[in-house]
Amino acid sequence: MLQWQRAYEFDQALQQKAVPPSHNKWRAADAFRLATLGGAEALNMSHLIGTIEEGKKADLLVFDAESPNLAACLDPFLGFVFHASDADIELVMVNGEIVKQHGKLVNFKWSEVAKELKEASKGIHERWPAEKLERIWSDYYAKKGGPQ
Repeated sequence: MLQWQRAYEFDQALQQKAVPPSHNKWRAADAFRLATLGGAEALNMSHLIGTIEEGKKADLLVFDAESPNLAACLDPFLGFVFHASDADIELVMVNGEIVKQHGKLVNFKWSEVAKELKEASKGIHERWPAEKLERIWSDYYAKKGGPQ
């Protein structure tokens, strides 16, 4: 997510012919805190999530510190915030239960998910048929300019 945001901001700076910043105003540890405890506080859920403490829900990501993206990082916060991607996640725990380990989902029934996806897709196509979407996009482009 952070990589996409950085790429977007860099692209915006280039389009405006501005010089992209050579440094971030945020420290990596601050960004990490905002993503963990800060998010929990914003949701008024810091009593349940945001830190690793007894009695709190154990929602954790464990990164592979030996991955190509992270192996050279001396500061783990810099690694997580600026270099890590989903490929570096070794383990995912939700409410104390391991749901992904060694890059694979654990106790995952794809057939159940596929059935739900098909049902959801059918509902979306019924509510938003192609003709309706084409009309909406045509009206939009007629007002804003763009592909016809």
